[in-house]
Amino acid sequence: MKLSRFTIELDIDGSKYLYNSLSNAYAKIDEDHYETYLKIKNNDTDYDEKMSIDLYNGGFVINDNEDEIGYMNFFEKVMRYGSSSLGLTIAPTLQCNFRCKYCYEIHENSFMSDDVQKLLIEFVTKNISRYKNISVSWYGGEPLLTLSIIRDLSKRLIKIAEENNVIYESGIISNGYLLTKSVAQILKDECKISSVQITLDGIREIHDINRPLENGQGTFDVIFQNLRNIIEILNVSIRINISKDNYQQLFQLLDILNDEGILDKIHIYIAPVSSVENTESKKVQYMCLNKSDFADIEIEFIKYLIDKKANIDHFYPLYKPIVCSSISSNSFVIDPEGYLYKCWNVVCNKSFSIGNLKDGIKFKQKEFLEWANWELPDRCLKCEIMPICQSSCPYNTFYNNECSTIKYNIINLLKLFKDYHQFKDISGRR
Repeated sequence: MKLSRFTIELDIDGSKYLYNSLSNAYAKIDEDHYETYLKIKNNDTDYDEKMSIDLYNGGFVINDNEDEIGYMNFFEKVMRYGSSSLGLTIAPTLQCNFRCKYCYEIHENSFMSDDVQKLLIEFVTKNISRYKNISVSWYGGEPLLTLSIIRDLSKRLIKIAEENNVIYESGIISNGYLLTKSVAQILKDECKISSVQITLDGIREIHDINRPLENGQGTFDVIFQNLRNIIEILNVSIRINISKDNYQQLFQLLDILNDEGILDKIHIYIAPVSSVENTESKKVQYMCLNKSDFADIEIEFIKYLIDKKANIDHFYPLYKPIVCSSISSNSFVIDPEGYLYKCWNVVCNKSFSIGNLKDGIKFKQKEFLEWANWELPDRCLKCEIMPICQSSCPYNTFYNNECSTIKYNIINLLKLFKDYHQFKDISGRR
């Protein structure tokens, strides 16, 4: 046997723990198992076979002829090229009622025309028979500026799905300002939209500086009232963008959400403010935290959630054989003019377009293949957390060469979960 390349060894309070980022097993091991582990690690063949089987069942050691990278590559290709789900991210407008200080988008005053909507419906109708599911994400700009388009297109897309026995699901990313209770009910009842992501950037004073209306007025109070009104209608995710300007007020916002009884009814996460290549947002580089600092903040954020008895299971580092929609053969981003993209980070930059709906599926070869042929960088293949990261974001590997935050806090994250859950002594795959 040999050591799995994805096994991480931890020493916590004098006890030994093993975690494997491919099997997702995490266990405390006794001295006998640890002795066997060390022998296998050091290529010593004189080890206890029974102990080695326990380690094998956890994925911490593997057979000599096992190819973990080959195993992962197989499932990655199945997900990229064999998916039975059509993914559409639709931006019916790039216009926005906010002027966020770090936004990377160009707010073109354009809305999806009837002709482009017709082309979109024709595109879906022509291809729907290949799929079992269709997943639609509404994006922008601010998509709720075009509620009538969302309602009309949703009804037509739902009808196509029903006629072809295809499962339909939908979500929306919104700044939350226009998301009143009545609008949320329309989205749920008419559009089959079940989830929404809304961004809050801290307490009122900070949020209103970072995310004001186009006229400069604050937006926090309206968003917060809408949040109170919709949490029983839609599944709500709150994203908090973290920068040098607001990280110190993060926990004040969490206190407000907790005091309002909202924290345990939503999914909440933090994300670093970052600059996007080839956009005006490079002017906000001064706001960006480095990965290590953000990783430390994320640990404190999770500690807070533990203290408030919130569910943090979704933070557990799991290997899931899924791929970013940007490199999936069946996922597309569509802008108001019918241009097709693979990644929503570039939706405002037509030089990244892979084609247009008016051309059917005749993609621009160079631009399409740049995403279709994307592979994990060599440096990632040697990394012990590669299965749970999978290079994190293809866009970032193209342009920023950045590692995921978890690269910097995996040990502290695992220590948190040691305290959060009761760990049994190793006896098999968890």
